[in-house]
This record gives sequence, structure tokens and C-alpha cells, in this order.
Amino acid sequence: MINKIEKVKNAINAAGADGALIVSKVNLFYLTQRIFDGFIYISAEGEALVFAKKAANAPENCIFVRKYEEMPEIFKSKGLKAPQKLLGSKTAKGKR
Repeated sequence: MINKIEKVKNAINAAGADGALIVSKVNLFYLTQRIFDGFIYISAEGEALVFAKKAANAPENCIFVRKYEEMPEIFKSKGLKAPQKLLGSKTAKGKR
């Protein structure tokens, strides 16, 4: 998982973004080798945060949430700055 996360971080830094929010099941599987109901936030610096909506097949050390809107409060509780610019598929291709 580390090498794949590092590839995403390289793309984040190349695009000048603060992080990336991975929500696609295919991309979640690529990064974690699991299919689960959730998402991953990868910051340009620091560790990736794995969020799960349900415990079924969720990776270890994940943060359980019901919806995306809970993320700012989680960032705040962890002493992290909320991202201002997220890497998106259009950003990665240079279209934004």
C-alpha cells in the first residue's frame, strides 16, 4: 500500500493540490486491496486517513463516518488543516 499511496502523493504535489479524496470502489481496491463502503483522504504530506461508513470489510485503523460532511470536524480533532484544493481527475490531467 505504501508505494501506491506515494504515487498518489506525487500526483498531488505535481498538481499543487493539498490532497486527494478517493471514493471510487476501483481506486479504493487498488490502494487497499479491499472493497468497502468508504473513502480515503491522502494529503500531500502526512499519513492517509481511511474513512469507512460500515464495519463490513473495513481496513484496520479506519475512522467510522456516516457522510463526507463529518470530515472537517475530524481534521480539526486531529490537528490537521482542512484542504483547500483537492486533486481530481481533471486536475490530474491538467484541465483545471
